[in-house]
Amino acid sequence: MTSNVEAGNISIDEKVDDEVLEEIPPEFFEANFDATSFELKRLSQSLDLQQIQSDRQKIHRQLSVVTQRVFAGILEKQSKCQAEMTNIDKIHGQLAESLKVCVQGRHGLSQARAEFTGSSLGVLAAYRRRQQTQQLLNDLNIIRTLQKTDVRLQELLKEDNFPGAIQLLLECQQVVSTYSHFQAVKQLAVKLQDTLDLTEEHLDVALSKVCVGFNPLMYERIHQAYCLLGKTQISMDQLHMHLTSTIHNMAWNVVYGHAMLSQEANMSLDLSKRPYADLCDSIATSSVIPCLVDLCRALWSIMNSYKQLVDWHETNPTPSNASEMEQHYVEKKLSTGKMRIWQDVQTKTKIFVLANDLSSLGMDHFLEFMDVIHRLIQVGHDFCGSNSDTLQESLKTQCWNYFHNYHLSRLEEMTMHFENEGWAQCPVKPSFKVQQLVEYRHLKILEFTGLPTNLTSIKPMTSTPAATPRKAFRNKVQDLNLDLSLSSPFDFDFGGSHDPEETFFLEANGIGGDELEVYSEEDDSDAEIDEALKRDFVDEGTGEMGNHDHSKRTSNRTSQRKGHDPPILTNTSLMILRLCGKYIHLMKALEPIASNVFISMMQLLEYYLFVVFNFFTKDLSSDLMAKLTHEGLNAILERIDTDMVRRVVDKPPQTPIMSPSPSNQSLSESQVVTGIVDLPELSPTVQMDQPESLFGLQEKLVAVESAVYLAKQIQSLKGDILQCVTNDQRSLVDTYESQTLMNVVGLRLPVYMTSVQMAINTDVILQLMAKVAWDIKDVKSQHSQYVEVLLRDCQMFSLRLQEIRKNVHVSGDVRKALWELCTLCASKIFVEGFSSAKKCSNEGRALMQLDYRQFLLKLENLSDLKPLPYQDYVSNYVKAYYIPESDLEAWVKQHNNEYTPKQMVALVNCVAYSNNRTKQKLNNMISDLGTRIRRDKH
Repeated sequence: MTSNVEAGNISIDEKVDDEVLEEIPPEFFEANFDATSFELKRLSQSLDLQQIQSDRQKIHRQLSVVTQRVFAGILEKQSKCQAEMTNIDKIHGQLAESLKVCVQGRHGLSQARAEFTGSSLGVLAAYRRRQQTQQLLNDLNIIRTLQKTDVRLQELLKEDNFPGAIQLLLECQQVVSTYSHFQAVKQLAVKLQDTLDLTEEHLDVALSKVCVGFNPLMYERIHQAYCLLGKTQISMDQLHMHLTSTIHNMAWNVVYGHAMLSQEANMSLDLSKRPYADLCDSIATSSVIPCLVDLCRALWSIMNSYKQLVDWHETNPTPSNASEMEQHYVEKKLSTGKMRIWQDVQTKTKIFVLANDLSSLGMDHFLEFMDVIHRLIQVGHDFCGSNSDTLQESLKTQCWNYFHNYHLSRLEEMTMHFENEGWAQCPVKPSFKVQQLVEYRHLKILEFTGLPTNLTSIKPMTSTPAATPRKAFRNKVQDLNLDLSLSSPFDFDFGGSHDPEETFFLEANGIGGDELEVYSEEDDSDAEIDEALKRDFVDEGTGEMGNHDHSKRTSNRTSQRKGHDPPILTNTSLMILRLCGKYIHLMKALEPIASNVFISMMQLLEYYLFVVFNFFTKDLSSDLMAKLTHEGLNAILERIDTDMVRRVVDKPPQTPIMSPSPSNQSLSESQVVTGIVDLPELSPTVQMDQPESLFGLQEKLVAVESAVYLAKQIQSLKGDILQCVTNDQRSLVDTYESQTLMNVVGLRLPVYMTSVQMAINTDVILQLMAKVAWDIKDVKSQHSQYVEVLLRDCQMFSLRLQEIRKNVHVSGDVRKALWELCTLCASKIFVEGFSSAKKCSNEGRALMQLDYRQFLLKLENLSDLKPLPYQDYVSNYVKAYYIPESDLEAWVKQHNNEYTPKQMVALVNCVAYSNNRTKQKLNNMISDLGTRIRRDKH
């Protein structure tokens, strides 16, 4: 009661009430809240009555505020509550009316069902049975169609329409899965699966045929079929398996066919069960090249088909339903497949090459063999970018062994040529070029047309109508751009009906005879190749070439061609030119040993050089030899003598015993044979002791100038040689050019000197000079008699040289060299004669100068050589007589290499005749210098 009074007495203030409401703890507004427990928990341990009373009043005030707010809210919502109650009563009445309508509707429906539904449902049931019957008829028709599908599938397979067959089978399988509840359809599903398996087998067979003859239309069908089956990756695996199998089977079949032909005489041997390696070993030597060509042609057809297949994939987009992973797999498989296929091709070819003994093949046939291998390597490079290291390495040793034996045989053949060489000039035309030799045709053909190396652009040899060279070249270039996928780079004739060597060099690079004929019409020199150049020997006695009249006409035409002198060639040098052409061809065919072939080719020239020097310089004194042979030529001769000339020497310690020499001489255990070729002997038919022929000067001219011509021709072929070697081997070519080819001309002086020195009667002239009184008191105006004798010998030399020039062309350089040597001989005679003077006065020295000056004037007119060389050699010696004794020692030291010790001693005795001490000192110095010089030479 008291609390009610207190609540009524509390004045209500809204702001104060809001503050009171905010002070109420939030726990009071929670559901299931117990206010008593909450307040009791808030009491402290020590009860404070005053605090409790204060809290009670606070709570009471809060309750009062809340109660007032609740009552105010109820009064505010009372009118709305009454309105809602009125609506509820209205809705209740409407529900009662709805219930009445529903009851009436149900009653009416029950009456309608009883009167109409029975008959209507009977009609609907009949219609449903009709629909089911029609569906059953359709299903039966589909089943009958499925049973007849096999006939259509066989028709599609016969048409090679694999995508259509696969599509039909897949559609049938979908239909079968729909009607699998029929027993007949279940049996048909098994039959369709068997048919699908059979179709995949047909598809696999068709895929295997793509390995050899690629058909874009057929492959497109196969590829679409595999895409429909969802087996694109499996098809790539199957394709590469078929390629490997096809390579093996085709290689075996090709070699088996040739092996059967090789074993016709012995039909008892069963070769059908032999492995591939044994079949390769059964091939006869005569069938090696045809078998290799057929093998390469068969393997090329596989590579060509694969390349066209790869190109097809590059130009045709992958189906849209293929995943990115499948596309990547196909690209990677095709990319790696090239190297795998080429590796299989290399293996089959390597087995064939190593299984056959090539030592019995002739060089021309061996060149054919290597040309086929080289072309196959080029095809492999164009096919997959491979350097064919496996194939080239396997060939390297065998090729070198074959070539080394061939090279030794050629050197022995050259030895035989040297021993029978008459050193007569071959009658060739002035227009002769080394490229006209049949051995160099491969260079001209390559220069004219270029050798195509593209896999599908190496076409077989065909004949084309005659045209100008420019037009023929343009047509050839246009032909290279054609699609020749049906042609093989090995479709050319090996060993035809023509001369084997000529046929090979004319046709091995794919150029027909008509094209060569066209080229010959342009180049007149090609059309006038001497018949002598087609033979290895020319009759040196007559120079005839099978037909005397033809030879005479050729000689007349050559003599009438002014300003064009024929090159000087011998039978042996012509042989070397031919060999060089073959060796350059070998460098291209035997690329792994190209540098060795080049060194062997240079040995041919070096051997020729050494033999010429050895034949024609035996009569040359050591002093003249040292003076006329320069350092470069000496180095070459010493190297040839050490490396090439075969001789028996004592075996150094720990040296294995070498094979005996070809002469079958027995060797002791302490001896070995060094070198590779025997030194030949000069033919006894060569006359070297006749003054009328200047002691064989014509033969020496032919020998030396043919060597110089050889060197120039090899030097002119440097560009072709460099194309055959690698970049790191080019320095070898440059070294041989600078150290060997450039020094061949050095043969002229020592070889020609042997004839020049014998053409002048030195002993007679020296005897006449010894009779001259050099200690005269009066100055003479007339030269001595010996000068006339010396000039007469020079005139005779000139006349005999003119006779030689009628038979052999003597170039200006050679003529200049001959007269320089003649001047050198005369100068040496003058110095030697002057040094023999016991006593000499100033007037005698003036006579010496007069004699020499008179000789020079007349020799200049005779030789047309101005100024004459070696004048200082005589002038310095004569002027030395005027040197004071104090300067004589310096002069002797300065000129000790120019004059002999005897000439030096004679000079010292004349100059220092009154001073015995000086004379003795200078003589001792001259003796020491001479000893030192001889020691240095040795």
